[in-house]
Amino acid sequence: MKKKRYTNQILDLDKLKIKLVELIRLSSIPLNFEKISKKLKLSKNKYFEDQLSLLLKNLIADRTINQLGENFCLNNSKLNFFTGLVERKSSGKVFILYDNSNDAYVSKNNSNNLFTGDEVNFILTGKVKAKNPEAKVLKITKRIKTTFVGIININSNYSFFIPDNQKVGTDFYIPKDKIGSAKDGFKVMIEFIEWPKKVKNPIGKVIKVFGESGEHLSEINSIMSEYNLSQNFPKQVLIDVNNIPDKISPIDIKKRKDYRDIITFTIDPDDAKDFDDAISIYKISKSVYEVGIHIADVSHYLKEGSEIDKEAFKRGTSIYLVDRVIPMLPERLSNNICSLTPNNDKLCFSAIFRFDENHKIIYEWYGKTVINSNYRFTYDQVEKIINEGKGKFFNEIIKLNSIASNLRKDRVSEGAIIFDRVEVKFKLDKNYNPREIIFKKSKNSNKLVEEFMLLTNRKVAELIGKESSGKIIKEFIYRIHDKPDKEKLSVFSNIAKKIGFQLNYDSDAKLKKSIINIMDKVKNREEKNLIEILAIKSMSKAIYSTKNIGHYGLSFNFYTHFTSPIRRWPDVIVHRLLNSYLNKKQNIYSLENLENQCLHSVNQEKIATEAERQSIKFMKVKYLIGREGDYFEAIVSGITEYGIFIEIIESLTESFIPIKELKDDYYEFSNRSMSLRGRKFFNTIKLGDTIKVLLKSIDLVNKRISLDIV
Repeated sequence: MKKKRYTNQILDLDKLKIKLVELIRLSSIPLNFEKISKKLKLSKNKYFEDQLSLLLKNLIADRTINQLGENFCLNNSKLNFFTGLVERKSSGKVFILYDNSNDAYVSKNNSNNLFTGDEVNFILTGKVKAKNPEAKVLKITKRIKTTFVGIININSNYSFFIPDNQKVGTDFYIPKDKIGSAKDGFKVMIEFIEWPKKVKNPIGKVIKVFGESGEHLSEINSIMSEYNLSQNFPKQVLIDVNNIPDKISPIDIKKRKDYRDIITFTIDPDDAKDFDDAISIYKISKSVYEVGIHIADVSHYLKEGSEIDKEAFKRGTSIYLVDRVIPMLPERLSNNICSLTPNNDKLCFSAIFRFDENHKIIYEWYGKTVINSNYRFTYDQVEKIINEGKGKFFNEIIKLNSIASNLRKDRVSEGAIIFDRVEVKFKLDKNYNPREIIFKKSKNSNKLVEEFMLLTNRKVAELIGKESSGKIIKEFIYRIHDKPDKEKLSVFSNIAKKIGFQLNYDSDAKLKKSIINIMDKVKNREEKNLIEILAIKSMSKAIYSTKNIGHYGLSFNFYTHFTSPIRRWPDVIVHRLLNSYLNKKQNIYSLENLENQCLHSVNQEKIATEAERQSIKFMKVKYLIGREGDYFEAIVSGITEYGIFIEIIESLTESFIPIKELKDDYYEFSNRSMSLRGRKFFNTIKLGDTIKVLLKSIDLVNKRISLDIV
């Protein structure tokens, strides 16, 4: 017998109320008005809608039910309600990050109207998909991002905006009266207006026009806008900076240890303009040398709570795009007042170490100093002195290099994992065209500076961290690095096993030792690229935190960032904290305050990394213009079930080749071996393989190249 449908008769509200409460009680998920009306078999007319609405309001008022967005559930419901942030993957899949590290999956029919970064209320349905619990979104509580950068396509009937960031997950409809001065194919910024229900595309309006897509300034300016970056500082910040005196007062010098008569120099890249660290060396006796690591005393000039201070915190870090620097501090501070330029008195926060004949530390001191750098070296100049055995301050540099080499040896023996890092730089002409790509590998001069900076960061963290026990708790910011991801390590382990190496999981120490051993033994083997790629991909990301867990990669129990306060916000806070503790003051920041600063710094670091990556990606593609039809050596840098990532060795430009475009065989993906294997001819493509490719085409607008495997 069919259930009775309410039609035009007068409703029995008491009976309807009972049915309504029972319906909501038995439902495994919250229900919206439309679904309630449908399940109660109510006809669609204003009378019934008004009566149902009135009943729902009464039930909310007497706390029988709760309203969550547009949905209703029982007040004593056992459903767990969560708040999280939406993340769209480039694959199109949608997840919600909640409770710090958990991911919930959102089905396609429930993910419309969602952007990456949206804050949402949701419940878990009890279903599981791809190892993730399924979420049902109840309400968008906050649109974190409402502006987007991309390309506008205009025709006579309609206009659409295509975001640069594929994770946005949708194109936007732009009404004719919202186009502004944009032209077809231009790079623009749009603002989200609305996304009506059951409408496929959100609606937006153009708020900024960058110019023709593919043009250098259009692309770089659009990257800056996408990540909300600006080279310009607020007017009040510049006024305050201009009021800072150039000269150091005698009173400030009197309060500090004077190192102006000790041989001191800076070592930096050729194009560096801000020098935030200097090294001094002094022979105490025949067998004892004193080495000073002198760091620009930014916190002396950056008064807490000032407009300069607030802006520095907001920025969090300096950002290095291919053609410009977006500094954390205004130029007068970063390149002039704070910068440790030669032959000028400069205020520093220093770490002083004395080394015996075995290069072991026998004394250490931390505090405020004044220095006067004797010379500004570039890395290449110091490298030449080390290699040729002669040059300015030769004896000092050779001694420092000897101590640094010993520090590095000790780090490796203690379990530090060392990767061969390659930094990509471009030589640009006056029109910003890349004329040359330079790959900068770490040389002796780089390692010399690196070891003393690592030592200082570690020793500062130890000084505070080791005292933070028992009754003495010293709040601090640490740079932490967790153990490798176990799931990613399994891929690394399977590949290593195939080439004759075994990971030892008996303990953390044995695991790390086996990773280092494998990487050392494949240095001169053809599998070197594959192993390094997998090892790096299995590593966690280093972050800032008040909760110290040590630094896995460096093999330090305590580590922080102290040595770059001109370009990193956490270093400024570490300076303030260390100075406070050295002066017997306690906890100048609450734990909650420090943790918030850590979270903000990690977020700004991610933004900087992504912006820098986008600008480099654009320049790498631009570098290849005119070379369509050329052949290149390349490496297989990634493999998925959908295809392979190929990286041209000459320029490190990456391209994706879909599996359907591999015409020589029908390939199947193996997650276990991270390879594609041909079903007919048994051809195999493995991660790390070196192959020959043909450059088919270049899409500068979308920063993409198209390759064919030869």
